[in-house]
Amino acid sequence: MKRILLILAVVAMAGISAQAANVGISPSEAATLTHISFTGPPPQPAVINQSNGRYTVAWDGSVSGAVTETIGLNLSARGVVGDHFIVRVSNVNENAWNFTVSLNNGAMTSGPISINAGSSFLFDIVLTAPVTQFSLTVGATVPIPGINGPDRTAEFVVSSVPEPTSMFLLGTGLAGLGAAFRRRIRK
Repeated sequence: MKRILLILAVVAMAGISAQAANVGISPSEAATLTHISFTGPPPQPAVINQSNGRYTVAWDGSVSGAVTETIGLNLSARGVVGDHFIVRVSNVNENAWNFTVSLNNGAMTSGPISINAGSSFLFDIVLTAPVTQFSLTVGATVPIPGINGPDRTAEFVVSSVPEPTSMFLLGTGLAGLGAAFRRRIRK
């Protein structure tokens, strides 16, 4: 029994030290992104927060040409130099759109990345400073010729990514509970 507790303590300590290597936004933060700026012909697109990190950005039917919309939020400082900021963006639109993730007002950036319809991309930025601001830019040349006619609406989901260490700890904990339950049944 002591040996099992020692092993679990070592695994927990490894998980705590490894946990500091990955930072990102929480699910509640992913659900509160707001308009920062847009580029392209007016009028400004409508940003619709559909909850749970799902967003729709809709440009007016008269808009034609290259457009972008940037949404984001300010964060309490997190991470240190060398940590990885990880966030997943999933395109739930019927057409490909370009996405860029920026931290600290563009000081650290990944993208633009074209994400196809129904696909996701895992943005992973190595930090050069603690993160205090997150933004996501979506853009394309509109209208995009689409299956359902001209497309001027981007639909996407922003989500946090569970750490491998957290998943490992959960798995080992469940395995330990299963072993203890099995041992108890045998007696």
